[in-house]
Amino acid sequence: MKQVGRYIVSKNPVWTVPLALPIVLFASQSPEWAVLFGVTVALVVPFVHVLSYFMESHLPRMLRIIPVLVIAGTVVTIVELFAIRAGVVPSDRMLLMLRAVSVSGIVIWPTIRAPRRERFVDRMQVVLGLTIGFVLGFALFSLIRFGIGQAGIGLANSVAMGFFLLAVGRMIAIVSGWTGDAAPRKEMQ
Repeated sequence: MKQVGRYIVSKNPVWTVPLALPIVLFASQSPEWAVLFGVTVALVVPFVHVLSYFMESHLPRMLRIIPVLVIAGTVVTIVELFAIRAGVVPSDRMLLMLRAVSVSGIVIWPTIRAPRRERFVDRMQVVLGLTIGFVLGFALFSLIRFGIGQAGIGLANSVAMGFFLLAVGRMIAIVSGWTGDAAPRKEMQ
């Protein structure tokens, strides 16, 4: 479980690694989109890797991404159909971004970075850490962005404001030592 905590805190895909940058910037523009994308990532990432792990183990390393992409595309399509069935009819832009989740870094990274003889338990720890870290980081980022918009700042949904907030979040993560990137302190003599 230490691995899960590491990905939630020190390798959080929202604040420290730009695995989910397009999703974060796009989906945080409205509460409805934020919920849809948060739920989609929370469902897609673990489900994809539970299924793909066993297929990947029978493939050469250079082909292991194929089951991930096929399963992710299928799961995202199912989520899309359920959303439409539930009355959430996404715009064309939202639909394209929703489909892009299937090829986003947060979905493919656990396979690309997997060690050669990775165990299922190890994969699931990485996947759960990334997923939980994304959902928590994305919820915080979205709430901050919504708060800025509610305060009357018209640029709250701009890419520039999104990057600014991500940069501030990254700086806080580094200064606080969450990422392990903080420069070592020199002892005063």
